[in-house]
Amino acid sequence: MTNIGQPDLECTLWPEGWWGHCCVAHDLGATDTDLAICVIQSAPNAVWGAFIAFVMMAGLALFRPIYLAIVKARNDR
Repeated sequence: MTNIGQPDLECTLWPEGWWGHCCVAHDLGATDTDLAICVIQSAPNAVWGAFIAFVMMAGLALFRPIYLAIVKARNDR
């Protein structure tokens, strides 16, 4: 397993917003689904929340492998 170090307790590679507490929970072990639900439930508007959650999930799916590869390369040095 890749050691990604300590969680940064913020929205990594994502702007901060009303969803910041959701990112912290995700960094502390909440699932990706929990992150999406938190973003939707805490949104000022359900449609906007669903859109942001969808984009976050797409970003996790697309960029997590790249992020983990970078972290692994740093750890292997």
